[in-house]
Amino acid sequence: LARLIAERGRMAFPEALRILRACCAAVQYAHYHRIIHRDLKTANIMVARSGDVKVMDFGIAHEALKSISRLTRAEAWGTPPYMAPEQELGGVSAGVDLYALSVTFYEMLTGELPFKGPNYLAQKREALYAPASARVAGLPPGIDAFFQVALAPEPSRRFAAAEALAAAAERTA
Repeated sequence: LARLIAERGRMAFPEALRILRACCAAVQYAHYHRIIHRDLKTANIMVARSGDVKVMDFGIAHEALKSISRLTRAEAWGTPPYMAPEQELGGVSAGVDLYALSVTFYEMLTGELPFKGPNYLAQKREALYAPASARVAGLPPGIDAFFQVALAPEPSRRFAAAEALAAAAERTA
């Protein structure tokens, strides 16, 4: 996926939504089995010539021993532009994967990351990113409201599960 974005710049909404849906299904499956990926990003999503989508590289995945929804503490591993604010501070929950998928969806739609750094945590805590509709004309009218929830600084204000994230993205169309 990273290579596709590098070559094309951005994707049309239907294609990005199809890829997001496939990623959400994979992440929902992992979360059901109490596995948190912790490093979702375009480089870890493979899109085959056939169109099949695979989430790869569970190398730093975290097994949620108590509850998939409860925030636990672990070492901060991941890729800063995609990490949820709480993950940068060592928090691990299913929500960190959903946040990373939201950053990935934004990148697919705009061809750019929402947070440019270098101080990613401060930018994420203040939700300092350009609305997707300001970067790309013609996106669905509900897309900015979608990202306000998906990239909310507080985990409790975000979508609670991968299937909810995918459904909300579909509703923007």
